[in-house]
Amino acid sequence: MATEQKILIIEDDTFINRIYKRVFSLSGFGIELAQNGEEAMAKMESMNPAPTLIILDIMIPKISGFEVLKRLKGDVRWQKIPVIVMTNLSEKTDEEKALNLGASLYLVKSDHNPREVVLKAKELIDKQIV
Repeated sequence: MATEQKILIIEDDTFINRIYKRVFSLSGFGIELAQNGEEAMAKMESMNPAPTLIILDIMIPKISGFEVLKRLKGDVRWQKIPVIVMTNLSEKTDEEKALNLGASLYLVKSDHNPREVVLKAKELIDKQIV
């Protein structure tokens, strides 16, 4: 990659953050982490350039993942950034809500290993670049 592509991971579980930071870093991505919704929005304001892709948990402190998603997609600066919602919420209504708010993909954590998530992220990024 000519310029490093950054991924913002918004997740409050430090173990998951460590795993995904490592897997994405090994795949050549730069990683920024946010552990709650407020920190995520602050990172979005300060990241320049903006992240190439965002991985977002729904059950995060301070501002919920749904609200973060709504704010991201409601801001012209960020609305085109693909967002993978990665959560433990497996209800169809949660998936529909996330997709209706603008998520590119909805993944239940227990159904996907980190390598699969990296491949899905790369596919979304490749679609954006074309």
